[in-house]
Amino acid sequence: MKTFLLKSGFLTTVFLIVNLFFVSVVFGQATVTTDKDDYAPGEYVIITGTRWTPGETVTLHFDETPKPATCMLPHDMTVVADSNGNIYNNQFLIKINHIGVAFLLTATGQTSGLVATRNFTDANTSLTDPTTDSAVVYGSIVIISSKLTQNGAGSPPTYVGNGNPIPGKTITFSGGGTSLGSGITDANGIASSTVSISLAAGSYTSGSTKLKADFAGDPSNNPYASKNVSISFTVAKATTSFSAVSGSGVYGGSVTLTATTNLNVAGLPINFTLNGTAFGSANTNASGVATLVIPFASIPAAVKNAGNYANKVGVSIANTTNYFTANATGTLTVTPATLTVVN
Repeated sequence: MKTFLLKSGFLTTVFLIVNLFFVSVVFGQATVTTDKDDYAPGEYVIITGTRWTPGETVTLHFDETPKPATCMLPHDMTVVADSNGNIYNNQFLIKINHIGVAFLLTATGQTSGLVATRNFTDANTSLTDPTTDSAVVYGSIVIISSKLTQNGAGSPPTYVGNGNPIPGKTITFSGGGTSLGSGITDANGIASSTVSISLAAGSYTSGSTKLKADFAGDPSNNPYASKNVSISFTVAKATTSFSAVSGSGVYGGSVTLTATTNLNVAGLPINFTLNGTAFGSANTNASGVATLVIPFASIPAAVKNAGNYANKVGVSIANTTNYFTANATGTLTVTPATLTVVN
């Protein structure tokens, strides 16, 4: 009989351990979330969660950063998990003194000891996705803009309002992980930055590579909370062309070949030919102009004498990551040498 009782007690213990393990596995990844990431004064935060121990009390604690001076008491609530381990609470009200506050919600199961967290804000600003005034093309100059407005409802209107512009604030822009300048919001809440696009042609669709507008916030004024928005964007390859191609020199001396592109981009390699013979390349300066000097001894015989040689200067841009192919020709002008007579 004693042996039977020992076995029975042992089996009971094993059964309890297995059940506790099962509960731990099923409910060990407790969650808590809110229906929105950001709220305006007058809105209630809807809190839900899963995988808590059925029937246990879950405490909800709210930490505020920065903590409003008028918030003297802690924001603590409780909710009981249902038979499926789910929780629900809709009692936390966002108030006017919460403007600009970032919240950390910590949910703690009083039976299971499980903990889950969730961040949300009462950001009283709204920032539109950054836009450009024209297509983003490598080497082009574009104007990037974004609009900063108040978000929410409250009194007085100058404190927080629906769509009221916020002037005098700095908005910074970036893309491809590179700064694209900044601007100050005007009376309409619009900030702009004029920038020359030097990002390589391609698509920018992830993380810090996106086109981003960022407002750092102004905790000392109203306060206004920080806000940032970003969108995917594409930098297109530049369509290049030549606005002028020519060559000039004096018989007996070198000739200078010149090519002017439609882009004000330095460092663009231009390939030169003279009478069909390749003579290498030269890079453009900041004005998009490239020059190549050919010594007299290297000038092809067919274009060596004084005269005008139409379409004998050839230039081209190779198809690269950032540029499409372009070709053009121009006239070589060789002027007669000045004859000096010595008595």
